[in-house]
Amino acid sequence: MTALPAHAPPPLPAPRPPRRPRLPGPTPLPPTSLPGRRHLTRLVTALVEAMAGRRPGHQLADVMTFPAQTALRVLPAQPRDLRLRSVRICEVDRATAEIAAVLSTGVRAKALAARAEHCGAGWRITAVHVLGG
Repeated sequence: MTALPAHAPPPLPAPRPPRRPRLPGPTPLPPTSLPGRRHLTRLVTALVEAMAGRRPGHQLADVMTFPAQTALRVLPAQPRDLRLRSVRICEVDRATAEIAAVLSTGVRAKALAARAEHCGAGWRITAVHVLGG
């Protein structure tokens, strides 16, 4: 019987460089601020209705800053069947939230990004961006 040839074990992989610590990002609103989440979802729903022409834009004047109102006015015309499919809200700090929403018009989907800040009078939308048309 013949012996197996001697071989060296495979070389060990080079050590990995240490990982950079992850920076803390926005966190979802805690369950205790559920009324704030509901209010922001209603604001986004009203915003989508105004974009689609089903709600007069001036109804949002009290809950949007002037730059956000201007951004809403300069958006291209949206189809009347524009619907809100989902909303995600992340808290940046106790007085600021970032909102991501998916909108649909039948077979086409769009993304909406908004920023809201809480002031003495309540939540106000300070920025609006629509992606996908």
